[in-house]
Amino acid sequence: STLFPYTTLFRSGIQMNLHRDNAMALHDDFMDGKYDLIFSIDNEVLQYPGAGRVELEQFPFYVVVRPNHPFARRRQISQEDLLYEKLIVHESFRSLADSPHVRVEKYLSEENMKNITKTENEVETILIMVASGLGIAVLPEFDIRTPQISLNLRYIPLDTNGYQETLSIFYAKESDNPLVPLFLERIRIV
Repeated sequence: STLFPYTTLFRSGIQMNLHRDNAMALHDDFMDGKYDLIFSIDNEVLQYPGAGRVELEQFPFYVVVRPNHPFARRRQISQEDLLYEKLIVHESFRSLADSPHVRVEKYLSEENMKNITKTENEVETILIMVASGLGIAVLPEFDIRTPQISLNLRYIPLDTNGYQETLSIFYAKESDNPLVPLFLERIRIV
């Protein structure tokens, strides 16, 4: 798991409860004071006024294809390579009120955004769709690092002109929880 090194920092009876949710729900609950800190992907849509931020890791994007796809043996995929492909992307907000392609323009060219045929919430569903031949997927590395299902797929790096997804911790600067500064100090050491 991406968060594993960060979730094993405290021992000796100190407990850290982790709650998994979509980016919008985590943001809203954090801003309402439900959480002292959250792990989330940076984006321009969700703002955290008054919060601190610690960048943890950056993740490149990959194109996911079936083993018989012409891209399967490539070392890297360019934006131009995707021009005539049916693309499946991950919808990170999972809210019908949000634009389904809020951040897609960061990692896909404008021409390729027109090729998005499906936006899906669940990574496993996206991988099954690719395995079934319904298109190819563009996913960040954290979505494919440890697949939850075993499918015979190929993962090829995508040239995004340097753009990567960034995982950060957002924390309440004014938190009265004494563990927050200790946790952040430990995170910066890891």
